[in-house]
Parts: sequence; structure tokens; C-alpha cells
Amino acid sequence: MRSNLSITLFFLFLLVRPLRSQTPSSHCFSNCGLPDTGQVDCYDLTAKSACPVAGYIYQDADFLISASSPSYTMYNPVVGSSVTLDDRTGLMWESTGSCNGAIQTWANALTCCEGSTFSGLSDWRLPNVRELLSIVDYGASTAPYINKTAFPYAISDYYWTSTTYVQSTTRAWYVYFLTGQLNYNLKTGSRLVRCVRGGP
Repeated sequence: MRSNLSITLFFLFLLVRPLRSQTPSSHCFSNCGLPDTGQVDCYDLTAKSACPVAGYIYQDADFLISASSPSYTMYNPVVGSSVTLDDRTGLMWESTGSCNGAIQTWANALTCCEGSTFSGLSDWRLPNVRELLSIVDYGASTAPYINKTAFPYAISDYYWTSTTYVQSTTRAWYVYFLTGQLNYNLKTGSRLVRCVRGGP
């Protein structure tokens, strides 16, 4: 599992445009928008020590928590109509899943989101791979690897992205929220859907 997480993060680093963030902390590359690690402890060679530690400078805990740390706001938190706003990216998500919780082929997932009028809004779409990965919570203690307060009733399953796998255009990327892994599958396969709106 550790190697799968490393592959996912490496892919995200190499291939995906950084997320928009608000005033990132000094240890974050310009507008990186990546979630803060949450590290609050510093260490010397043998043990935990008060920050800063002489001779062990620039530890993550020496810096302020980044403004890109995960933060969500739910609106109308009622099953069947709630939306979740990602305060870092400005993306708005259908809180409890989309397309009536039914699995869809990739083409049907695109159509379902684009035709959705969930919560009275009509500009929903299927998220791209960068967007869907942005709500994976790799710090979660149990699956599904997503913020369970912001996304109640989330399922430890596969969710489509709108991003085609360029080496084989009959396939598309999906995110597996049981492990936080990224993978691809034939577009004729069936996956769950979480629609999104807004963003750059």
C-alpha cells in the first residue's frame, strides 16, 4: 500500500497542475495548494525537541500551518440536497455522492453530471483527476479515505474522473477511496460518481 501511495503522489506531482490556494505558508512552493502535513513536532538526532532545534533547521513543524490545509464548509446539510465547498480550491461537491448512488459507465457518468440540477444548480460536471485527488484524505485512520464529516455516506469504492488515459483513449482514470489509489479502467466499466462544479 505504501508503494501505491507513493506512485499516486508521484503522479500528482509530475502530471497535475497545482491547485489554487490562499496565501500558502513559506515552506510551500508558490501556489502549490497541496494540503499541509499537519506536522507539529520537531526532532534532533535522537528525540523530539522544542522547535526550532539548533542544528536541525527547516523542519516542517517550524512553519505555520499552510492555508492550503483541508477545510470544508457544508451547506444545507440534509441528505439528498447537501453540497460541500472545498475552502482551499473553491470547488463545490455533491456531498453524499451523485447519480442516485448508482454505478455508471464513463460516458453515462459524464452525462449524469452535466445533466444534474442537484440542489437547484445546473453547472455540475464530472471532476478531472486532479480535482478528485484533491479530496482524498491520506491522513484518515480508516477507509474511505475522505473527510467523512464533509462527505457523509462516502463509500470505499471506485469513482470516475473525466480524465482520459492518454496511452489508451478507451480508458479513463478513477480514484479508489478504499486506499486513496489512482488507477485507470475501460470506459465501458462501471464506477461510482461524485459531481463537482466551479474551480479555475
